[in-house]
Amino acid sequence: MRRSYVGSGNPNFGKKHSTKTKELIREKAVGRKASLATKIKMSKSHKGKIVWNTGRQTPKEVREKIRASWAKIAYIRIGERNPNWNGGTTTLRSRVWHSIKYKNWRNSIFQRDNYTCVLCQAKSQKGMAIRLEADHYPKPFASFIREATNGEKDNIFEKVMIFEPLWLSSGRTLCVDCHNKTKRSLTRP
Repeated sequence: MRRSYVGSGNPNFGKKHSTKTKELIREKAVGRKASLATKIKMSKSHKGKIVWNTGRQTPKEVREKIRASWAKIAYIRIGERNPNWNGGTTTLRSRVWHSIKYKNWRNSIFQRDNYTCVLCQAKSQKGMAIRLEADHYPKPFASFIREATNGEKDNIFEKVMIFEPLWLSSGRTLCVDCHNKTKRSLTRP
């Protein structure tokens, strides 16, 4: 673009498009796809530029309005009011794994083993992430569940959460591959 067309030198400086013109521009733009070469040029032109909102903070009143509206939406979508509700079908295994008590147990196992797989010594490094899992060892998770419930169907989750041997078991840290190799053929709860 020529320098004379920048800012006040542009013949359209200070003018606004009419609603009809805006609609015509929009109709022409709908469905238009940029070529790969154009996308590369646009990408290069944006490199190194600072985004317009860098360093700016949303005013406190606006943040509070946003927080209040999200809280209202969150309340509306709890439990049976959520469009994805399936009638309380969360599995026992999932409820236990998402509990704070389980997460604390899992983190203590990881810290004790220094976030390293005890079988193959795999550990996450820069550029290579290893997914670790906490394995109930030497006794599998399913057998703890069977012991805690004794075949009863009432208040299973509460019984499992207060079953001390489950939380005092010595567990071990394994990578996904090693954990899959050690899976036992016991029925899962």
